[in-house]
Amino acid sequence: MKRAFFSVLGMVIFAAPSLRAAVEPSTKAMQVVGSNLFVAAAGYGVQVLDISDPAHPRWKGGWNPRQCPVGLHVVGNYAYVANGRVGLSVLDVTDPANPVPVGGVDILGTPTCVHVSGRLAYVGDYPTGFRVVDVTEPARPVLLGTAPMPQGALSIDGAGPYVYATEPMGFHVFDVSDPRKPVRVASFNLPGLISRVQLTEGRIYLVSHELGFLVYEVSDPLRPSLLDWLTDEPNRLPILVREGEGFRRLAPIGMLTNAAFRADLERRYSTNLVTEPERIAAALRKSVLHYHDYLYYDYARRDLGIPRWLDQLHVTGRYALAPSMAPSMGLVVLDISDPARPKRIGQCATAGSPYDVRGGGHYAYVMDRGMNIEVVDFGDPAHPVGVGRFAARNYVSSVLAMKETDRVGAGTQAQTYPGVPAATEAPELIDPQRLPDGSFAFTL
Repeated sequence: MKRAFFSVLGMVIFAAPSLRAAVEPSTKAMQVVGSNLFVAAAGYGVQVLDISDPAHPRWKGGWNPRQCPVGLHVVGNYAYVANGRVGLSVLDVTDPANPVPVGGVDILGTPTCVHVSGRLAYVGDYPTGFRVVDVTEPARPVLLGTAPMPQGALSIDGAGPYVYATEPMGFHVFDVSDPRKPVRVASFNLPGLISRVQLTEGRIYLVSHELGFLVYEVSDPLRPSLLDWLTDEPNRLPILVREGEGFRRLAPIGMLTNAAFRADLERRYSTNLVTEPERIAAALRKSVLHYHDYLYYDYARRDLGIPRWLDQLHVTGRYALAPSMAPSMGLVVLDISDPARPKRIGQCATAGSPYDVRGGGHYAYVMDRGMNIEVVDFGDPAHPVGVGRFAARNYVSSVLAMKETDRVGAGTQAQTYPGVPAATEAPELIDPQRLPDGSFAFTL
């Protein structure tokens, strides 16, 4: 190992990762394709990890254009990348170990996510909304139209002529029969950050920081109907906050009380009707369980239904995987075999602030905002357990030499030295440090 020093005023060399993903709906920053995990790792580029041993991911390949890939969707031999301020980038990932850029299209604003359906790619664009791009020829994508959204798209999914897109305070349904002129046909304003949408088997699954987990049925795409969430309806639970020895009823607040939670209250207190708050309050006064604590703080009990502050989502089979922003919650495993009565059945503490989650088999890959990935085995969904970790410092790039654009032929060249074997593995850049004199150092 050699220690290398460079002035921060000189050329900066980045080592970055690469990824690859399968044809799967609602992907954001990660996608499992066979034995490969493709990752849009922001400043680390696009990374591909070998997960043939799921608990021990290994670096396989990478593409680091010194840009900021934040979302991707792999379809066939191509990875479509929401590439920060650059736009939509297209990579040929026929060889996952060597992603090759083949095309792209500039997009004003900041691309946040991408979903590909047929010949069209839908690219979330902050703060515009989302763009519709024709990718019939992946090497020559063509911008077709724009779907305005008040705060820009955070996630996108869709099928046929309909696209579902979330923004910070709700989600929208668009008719894209004419891709040059998308038309918004339905909108749902919801409190809290709606960070993820997934369309699976005729249902829309959403997660929200404020509301937790929501399920919509979309047999009629123009009129999604809510399966599991109480809004400000007459049968909504009162909100009770403990004040000394008594309780105070609050004004209506948007709050999730899912079917499992309602059923539990009915079993304990024989009612969940807003018309009987005194009866509920009386029952709660006699119990060590208080409604305020019940919904907000007692995360250890698995019979309490769905917690709030969920962030990101992946529905896989009969389970939904959702990291939580709440302290100590980590990855939450939900049983959605009955979509109208989802219930929390397990959880596993994870480190870092969650950024995305992806399931493959009975393993979940949870990425934090530092681009580190934790592996959770949920083969026993009631008792998921962490089994591995891939640190962001292990992302590398198959190419370190960079060519100056203003000097033809300039750039670093491969060198050989007597008695030194040629490197056969991609180098790894670790332990970067800023030094007191303004320079920086790293180990290669």
